Amino acid sequence: MIPKRGNNPAGPETKDLMKKENITQSYLFWCVGAAVWCLGIYTWIHINQTFSLRQYDFIQDYYAAKNLLAGESIYTTPEKLFGGELAALSGPRIPNAHPPSSVLWYLPWTALPYSWSFIVWNLVSTILYLGCLAHLLQSVGVSKRFRWLLMGTALVWEPWLSQNMMGQCSAAIFVLLYLAWWYRPVKGGGWSALFIALASTLKLFPAVLCLQFVVRREWRACGVFALFWILWIVIGFAAGVGISEWATYRAEIIPAQLAQWVDTPDNQSLSGLLGLVPYLRIHPSIRNAVTSFISVGLLGGILLQGLRSKRSADVDRALFLTCSVVALIISPVCWSHYFITLLPGLIWCWARLKDRGETQVEFRMVTTISLLLSWPMF
Repeated sequence: MIPKRGNNPAGPETKDLMKKENITQSYLFWCVGAAVWCLGIYTWIHINQTFSLRQYDFIQDYYAAKNLLAGESIYTTPEKLFGGELAALSGPRIPNAHPPSSVLWYLPWTALPYSWSFIVWNLVSTILYLGCLAHLLQSVGVSKRFRWLLMGTALVWEPWLSQNMMGQCSAAIFVLLYLAWWYRPVKGGGWSALFIALASTLKLFPAVLCLQFVVRREWRACGVFALFWILWIVIGFAAGVGISEWATYRAEIIPAQLAQWVDTPDNQSLSGLLGLVPYLRIHPSIRNAVTSFISVGLLGGILLQGLRSKRSADVDRALFLTCSVVALIISPVCWSHYFITLLPGLIWCWARLKDRGETQVEFRMVTTISLLLSWPMF
């Protein structure tokens, strides 16, 4: 009979050798992690020194808030009131293309000059991003040395670098969706729906995640989402964001943005992917039909998954991840920094390997995630 692997007693020499190997491996991980952290911190400083003096995505939200405080439309070109400030910033002018609901988030940041506001926004985003990522990795059982390495590589991940260069809100959406993810099995659908509603005020695509409550017949969660949006719109009306702003966004901003960005190679949504096919690119009506057909199929798949699967914490989180991925796929425009919002579900999937007793799962998990998170943009 062949003895089981675990029944072979290790001698003193073997134990000493294994101990030395563990020490060496641990030392290597800490050293590599420190090097990656240094690269990430240097990159963060360089990005903020450079892009805080340029007109990039953050500027549209910042001056939309300043327009609102000045009694102007949030879609008014900022040169009308703030031409002198803009003259000190390099780069082409970027018009506001975000939904009216997002402007309320940026009102406090107008208390600072633009460059300082850009830096502080990115600093707060980084702290929240790393804090949630550390909590997520700890919750799935990743050891300290692997968390150290993964969090360092997360600072040089291309979507994160893109988020910082643009001063985007994807980090804020990630934090809110992570809270929704965390509270889903703990507090039920109500708290999860609240955080999803908050995230969807920044960008509209997270609203797709409410489909999980519909297929699960969690009407209380659906009600929380709807009531919060009604409250947010009322607050917006009180602050000066009226129906005219939503009409402008629907009639002018969305068509203009789609015409400008859907066909760009950087658009990583389904519509952008189909646009790479030459025939579909020159026949937009056919492409739109194919996009709609696939989108309906994906949404129908979520419906079937939710209706046919049994209720459990793991199934609910799998449904959450599915909705998150589909939300990005069917969005007309999807930039790389949106991928930050998928981290909770993706890391949870890799952690599930450990629950299945895979051999060397921790090494495989950290290797896979590190490769995905360590694609620097130079």
